[in-house]
Amino acid sequence: MNIKNRIDEFISIKNTFGCPFALKCYLLRVKSFASYEQFVFDFLEEEFSNLIQKYKDIPDATMPKSESSNIWTLWWQGLEQAPEIVKVCLKSQRENMVSKGFQYTVITKDNWKQFIDLPKYIIEKMENGKITLTHFSDIIRAELLKQYGGIWIDATVFCNKKMDLKPVTELFTAKFSPTPRSLTLGRWTGFLIGDKQGSKLFSFMSEAFSQYWEKYDSLVAYLLIDYIIAIACKHFPEIRKEYEQIPVNQTGLWLMLHEMNKPYDKNKWNQAIQTADFWKLSYKDEFNGGLLKEKTEQGELTNWGYLAKVARCERNGED
Repeated sequence: MNIKNRIDEFISIKNTFGCPFALKCYLLRVKSFASYEQFVFDFLEEEFSNLIQKYKDIPDATMPKSESSNIWTLWWQGLEQAPEIVKVCLKSQRENMVSKGFQYTVITKDNWKQFIDLPKYIIEKMENGKITLTHFSDIIRAELLKQYGGIWIDATVFCNKKMDLKPVTELFTAKFSPTPRSLTLGRWTGFLIGDKQGSKLFSFMSEAFSQYWEKYDSLVAYLLIDYIIAIACKHFPEIRKEYEQIPVNQTGLWLMLHEMNKPYDKNKWNQAIQTADFWKLSYKDEFNGGLLKEKTEQGELTNWGYLAKVARCERNGED
């Protein structure tokens, strides 16, 4: 996060939570990210204490649930307006993840109301910019997974091999490290996550988002979704058990994020495929070292160039 974004974040937190709170967040983050995380976690844990108690009082066995064969993603403006790398990622998801019986749905500004209803105050805060589209998508994914179950995958996640998916009957997420880096980082991925229909996790998450945005006009932390999952894992043993049983399954998840404009190398590419079924990519120049290019200045094919050619079925003999 650059200096301007840090300043904007500080001002936003100050305007909503007051100067002392914002200053403490800033100073803790400078001193120790772990201390900052714990401070935010404690604040949200207290904020959601009523919901925590509510869901503690609901035995997991009584939660309505059923397996799900839904795959959800979102590109708000619609596929025609998507950057090329998003189109490539969506194509990879559709071709490699969707097997018999699965339903793949791209949520857009034109169709989301066909699937879910959201409180009026959330829609209004999204429309006036208090809730960004990024965080509006977090709210949508929680509601979709609560109501229908299945897997949520961000539009910038590339699926690099054919998957043999089974209907979702339990918590699913991408784990890329046996030793999480912090309270929230590296333990799960909000951009690749799923569960059965009616799961306690996404029921709790949906209500937590609604409660938070009814009271506040800005985020206390960018990755609010991760803090909600962390709170659920702490307080609900059945969710924690399901999470702990998920093996490390995507060690190379982030491997290609900064590699798209680098020269394509067949051996390195094949090695990368062995480390993960999915790669988190980005359409943003800051992650790609500038605009995506299909050739280097020396005329070599880039990783992005190779990916784009494969997606367009124009491999011309490339392996």
